[in-house]
Amino acid sequence: MPKNILLCIVLLCSILSCTYFDTKPIKNTSTEKVIDTIIDLKQVDSYPMYGECSGLESKDAQWECSQKILMNYIRDCMEGFQYVSSQNMNDTIIIQLHVSKKGKVYLLPLASKNSKKLGQIKRMLLQCADSIPLIQPAIKRAIPVSSTFTLPIIIKN
Repeated sequence: MPKNILLCIVLLCSILSCTYFDTKPIKNTSTEKVIDTIIDLKQVDSYPMYGECSGLESKDAQWECSQKILMNYIRDCMEGFQYVSSQNMNDTIIIQLHVSKKGKVYLLPLASKNSKKLGQIKRMLLQCADSIPLIQPAIKRAIPVSSTFTLPIIIKN
């Protein structure tokens, strides 16, 4: 019996003396660089942009410049088309542009209140989207990624 008690005491002491169960936080004393492992998939490091906009300082200014260039391409393209309607139409079309990893711009389905009246305008916008020049794609962690964004087009006649 005393052997069993002695064995239990030795076993208990060895378990309690083990540092494996120590709950103190381990301090990182090395000079290793901590890498951010949290990836926000909704944010990019740089937006899609045209070369003319790369000289601007802030990311937002570059994006605003690229949006203006895109809108100018679409506006210039749309001015070449003639649209005839028997009714007055004041509408805002929300277009979604998708920029692929290679910089090709695609037009996604349109959203509008007067979608029945917009068949001809949709065809014009699709033709215009096909003629938009390549754009530098969005960058996320030094890798080109595809992105989608919306632009409003106001139609008044």
